[in-house]
Amino acid sequence: MKNTQIMPALMGALLLSVTAVNAEIKFMNSLQCAEKIPAAKELMVEGEKIQKTGMAQLKEIEQNAQKVLGEIQKERNDLMAKGATMNADAKYKEEKKIKDKERKVEEMQGEYQRVMHNIETEMQMVQMRLQPYIVETIQNAQEVASKNPSIDAVWDNATKQFVYNKETLDLSTEVMKLTEKKNEQKTTLAKNKPAAPKPAATKVA
Repeated sequence: MKNTQIMPALMGALLLSVTAVNAEIKFMNSLQCAEKIPAAKELMVEGEKIQKTGMAQLKEIEQNAQKVLGEIQKERNDLMAKGATMNADAKYKEEKKIKDKERKVEEMQGEYQRVMHNIETEMQMVQMRLQPYIVETIQNAQEVASKNPSIDAVWDNATKQFVYNKETLDLSTEVMKLTEKKNEQKTTLAKNKPAAPKPAATKVA
């Protein structure tokens, strides 16, 4: 039994090669399987709460920012329309009010980024704590597959990789032998290649 770490980009090619030898591929989702582990389920619920709370905060910040931006646009339009008839003091106050609101929007943008960063950090922690349970379900899949002779490979939709394949499907040994043979042939040809004739010396008058 072998574990294989295969990049998602190679999945299609590997699927074709396995199918070519009439192999039976099974699919699983380690994350869904992990839900059957109480401690893992608690972590998933915790992750859902973090996302739900965080998204609500982000939505509120976004709505407030849109409201203030609307006010700024309206006040700018009013200032342009009435600016010519306003005295310097009144005009200064209106301009200051707009700048204060612009600073408020900038603060909201900073708060939005802070909340987003916190969500990402907390979700990464949840994922790290979930990892042992994911590994456990993958090991269980390998155990099930190894006891079933009709299963040649198992693909995990959650981690996007093959988590099991029979040793009989591994062509590494044959490929290594052929690679070594071809490189030995190249080396032999290079050694036996006749040396190029030296150019004739140029006579000096």
